[in-house]
Amino acid sequence: MRQPSPVIGNDAQLRGITGTQLAGVDPSKFSSFTAADVKNFQPSALTTMLASQLGNIDPKAFAGMSAAQLSQMAPSAMSGMTLDQMKSLAPTMMASFSADQMKNLDVSAIAGMAASQLAKLKPDAIAGITAEQIDGFSKKAIAAFSTGQFAKLDPAALAELDPAKRSEEHTSELQSRETISY
Repeated sequence: MRQPSPVIGNDAQLRGITGTQLAGVDPSKFSSFTAADVKNFQPSALTTMLASQLGNIDPKAFAGMSAAQLSQMAPSAMSGMTLDQMKSLAPTMMASFSADQMKNLDVSAIAGMAASQLAKLKPDAIAGITAEQIDGFSKKAIAAFSTGQFAKLDPAALAELDPAKRSEEHTSELQSRETISY
């Protein structure tokens, strides 16, 4: 039998935690969670997760999160996602992201997205990506966008791109993707 979580208790207690209770857990305690602990959270409880709590979950534990859990996570919590947490997600998990969640991701987490992860994002989630986030993508990542995904990028975000943050190669890839999408 698995040992009770040092943070909250046994599996039944973890499954029974409410969003209000979860929001009250000290963010530093989240570093103690295992993948098994994370799997026990009800998706509805994650609607109140704080960015400071999410940022403290070990990437190996975070990788245990289900698609249902990820889809219910508070958009504001996504600003706490780390580069290593992003890298830990299976590409298929990316279909769980909403536009609101995407726009809240920190640029450093966005930069950790592999082309295989980007390819699995739903076009509607792409609509939440900001100019600052687009600037953080690698050329390889931008090339992974499908025509349908690229067409969903906010035109205002594309207009705000900072040429100083991109190489000529990066700019060229964006321009070619933009031409293909229209």
